[in-house]
Amino acid sequence: MKSRLRAVSSLVFCVLLFSPEAFSQIGGSASHPFFNAQISVQVRLANNQPAPQGVLVELVSEDRSPIDQAFTDSSGRCRFVPPAPTVYYVTAKLAGYQTSSERLDLQNTQTGMANLVLKAIPGAAPPLPSKDGPTSAADLAVPDGARKEFEKGQKSLTDKDLDGGITHLKKAVELYPSYPQALTLLGTAYNEKKDWKDAQGTLEKATTIDPKNASAFFSAGSGSESDQGLSWGSEGALTGPNAGSGCS
Repeated sequence: MKSRLRAVSSLVFCVLLFSPEAFSQIGGSASHPFFNAQISVQVRLANNQPAPQGVLVELVSEDRSPIDQAFTDSSGRCRFVPPAPTVYYVTAKLAGYQTSSERLDLQNTQTGMANLVLKAIPGAAPPLPSKDGPTSAADLAVPDGARKEFEKGQKSLTDKDLDGGITHLKKAVELYPSYPQALTLLGTAYNEKKDWKDAQGTLEKATTIDPKNASAFFSAGSGSESDQGLSWGSEGALTGPNAGSGCS
């Protein structure tokens, strides 16, 4: 009788120990494997211009424990590969500017996008270095109307107005179809909205127009759809110097 009770007790213990709830309590995720996860980061200044290269961006957990850090590229972008499905904070820091932070909940998705805005501290912000070289011919070719719609789209996304951002960016592309920056941001917005088909098509068009557009390669990946978002492929990972995290 005692041996039978011990056997039943052992069985109950094993069921409790290896249940999905037990895995979640120790940091596992039995129902949501966390593969191909990505966090895209865009840092801008208060005037909607991309932040300069070299801005420090930190990824921390919900309890503010450090996880990873990266530096922005010349377009103000960088990326991270989060280790687990949980809540993160992405923070941008630059001397003379207020720290900018955003909370990202990746408990039920594998992709996240942080739009961070650096606001100058009056009297403390140093002058930013000018960009190397003159304005490109491609930039000069963008009509004013398309550029204005693009800037409105950027601002809407910064203000967390996803639908408004998509509307303005679509208008920018209608006014100037060969606008890779607008297409890239529009594709990223579609991805954030979980509109995988439109995201993939838009990002692929951006890379066709501008093959050197690393951010679009990074966002488009291999292009497969899933219930967790676009599958991030090897093309995007190879465009940056670090395979795990860093600037895109």
